[in-house]
Amino acid sequence: MNRTKQNILARLRSAPVSPPIETALDYRPWGSQAPVSEQDKLERFIQCLSNNHAIVLCSPIKNLTRVLTQQLQEMNIATVALGTKGEFLNTFIEASTPYSIRYFDQEIEAWKQELFNNIDVSITHCIAGVADTGALVLAPDQNEPRSLSLVPPRHIAVIKQSTLHCHFPQVIQHQGWAEGLPTNALLISGPSKTADIQQTLAYGAHGPRELTVIVITDT
Repeated sequence: MNRTKQNILARLRSAPVSPPIETALDYRPWGSQAPVSEQDKLERFIQCLSNNHAIVLCSPIKNLTRVLTQQLQEMNIATVALGTKGEFLNTFIEASTPYSIRYFDQEIEAWKQELFNNIDVSITHCIAGVADTGALVLAPDQNEPRSLSLVPPRHIAVIKQSTLHCHFPQVIQHQGWAEGLPTNALLISGPSKTADIQQTLAYGAHGPRELTVIVITDT
């Protein structure tokens, strides 16, 4: 090891180390330290997503098929992409029956052209939501691959109100990520947008141009 490297390592080893900052996981990032009600979390979640140009709807589970059907009708679409498993998959299928349904049941290379060019909308589940930032937490896997929520021009995400948390550390704690991280985690806080082109905000450059979120309420 030459002298330059030795000097760099010596300075790194002698640098003071700050103690870790202790932060309680039950703080309320956007306000006081008062307890956060379920309604507070829901309202904050909706506000943040709406500010990011997502469409947010609330529905009890008994009306999910009707709400999904109405959204698909308003989109004037022809083809829907779905995963192959999930709590509400049968509901997704029922709402999508008037259209051509394409299941993500093979490697992307086998149907890349169709996925990128012929799919109008995808519908996916969410494992959690972050109220502080209005972020959806998805755990893509072989049943709902990552491309399903990132490639089609429109994305409908379904999330249960009971999975909303104040902030991301609560998601990690509640789902026990310390004992086993998910293979993949995806956070979505709105439709895809960029201002790289002539500093003009454009939607859909790197993903769906439209995001619709349906929150299944607890009542």
